[in-house]
Amino acid sequence: MASDLDVVGWAPQVSAESNGVEVQTLEYGGTLYLHPRSDVADDDAFLVYGVRYEADGPKALWKHPTGRYPGDVLIVKRKEFSDG
Repeated sequence: MASDLDVVGWAPQVSAESNGVEVQTLEYGGTLYLHPRSDVADDDAFLVYGVRYEADGPKALWKHPTGRYPGDVLIVKRKEFSDG
């Protein structure tokens, strides 16, 4: 069952890995900054700007540089394979 999740922030990340001369793996992902005690599981999927990502492990506490904990943080990812 899908439901909306109010997200505080999104920090995207893209990395590329070459698997040989003709194959490349592109890994897209990012960090979701969530409100405290957000109801998410480490096997959930998320739609961010129309793109589906999967959780890449459990959520953790988001520690602000001032030392306070304003919420949760969750790393998400998706992979694409391309022929070079």
